[in-house]
Amino acid sequence: MIRLQLYVSLGSPNSTTALHNLREICRLHLAGQYELEVVDLYEQPSRALTDGVLMTPMLVLASLDPPISIIGNLSDPGPLLRALEVAADDDTE
Repeated sequence: MIRLQLYVSLGSPNSTTALHNLREICRLHLAGQYELEVVDLYEQPSRALTDGVLMTPMLVLASLDPPISIIGNLSDPGPLLRALEVAADDDTE
């Protein structure tokens, strides 16, 4: 199971876009294989310090060793798919 943590400030356009993009990436490439925790730092500001979050949106691939962080709105799914070793093209042979 792939554990993902998305740190956002849900009032911001980039965070809203990141959440939408991540849900779409997961639907297309990780169906049934992931757990997603969305942490709104506006609601839980102490998590930023505890978890070492310096900016939002930030996705942490928590199940990898070591964990990998991706910053941005995930409009380019390539870095996430490469980190998870998932083929971006479903038409692979």
